[in-house]
Amino acid sequence: MCSLLPETASAAKRIDKGLILKALGAKFAMAAFGWPLGLFLIATGLSILASVIFLMIVGEVNRKLPDDQQISYFFWYATKNRKVLRLYRHFYPQSRMVCLWRLCVGLTAIFGLAFAWKFGFFR
Repeated sequence: MCSLLPETASAAKRIDKGLILKALGAKFAMAAFGWPLGLFLIATGLSILASVIFLMIVGEVNRKLPDDQQISYFFWYATKNRKVLRLYRHFYPQSRMVCLWRLCVGLTAIFGLAFAWKFGFFR
């Protein structure tokens, strides 16, 4: 009976090591999934913030324009975007809203690319 105790103790240690490694593997797998999820949520939040800032810019531009020249909030394209930014700079030359909007767009792109890289999109 004495000879069985060391063998069962080593078997119990092997089982415990296996359970620990499985638990750590699950934790590392969750951490590997957590980073891309965090980057995605940051990029999404920044893009929503950029959209809100741009809608505020359009509202400020429309406030200065006459009713027949106001800019619609629908159907966006690049030249319309540039027109809004040009008019905003003309009406509010000291404002930093455009810089803030560009910062949010740039950080959205950076965090979006980081998410894609961490998620394995470029492999």
